[in-house]
Amino acid sequence: MLESSVKTPSIEVVHDPITKQAICHIIKATYSPDKTEFYTPEDYSQQLGIIKYPKEGLIKPHYHNKLSREVFLTQEVLVIRKGKVKVNLYDQHLGYICSKILNQGDTILLASGDMALRCWRIQRCWKSSRVHIME
Repeated sequence: MLESSVKTPSIEVVHDPITKQAICHIIKATYSPDKTEFYTPEDYSQQLGIIKYPKEGLIKPHYHNKLSREVFLTQEVLVIRKGKVKVNLYDQHLGYICSKILNQGDTILLASGDMALRCWRIQRCWKSSRVHIME
């Protein structure tokens, strides 16, 4: 069986074992980088990262450049605000890949393929095709 994911202590990218395409990016609530980090490739329709600033740090006024993109896949971000969720991950043909358990504070970006959720406790979710937070 091919390796389906790449891990660091609190970040994981799950790949389709056949196509090697990223299915999802998971950031555990316990992860705290020393500096600002982004985890998604530039060709994704949205960015996922953690921004770190020193105490009393300031984000200077700025603008985001207009950029025309052609979107081929709808990507979703789920942030688990409360509870515990089991995420079943599937390839683009609904073939099962694996399951992941997400806890309070964990974040997942669903990059491709499909998923199903099972909530074990009362949970809250903030969700959008741009960013969803589970609460």
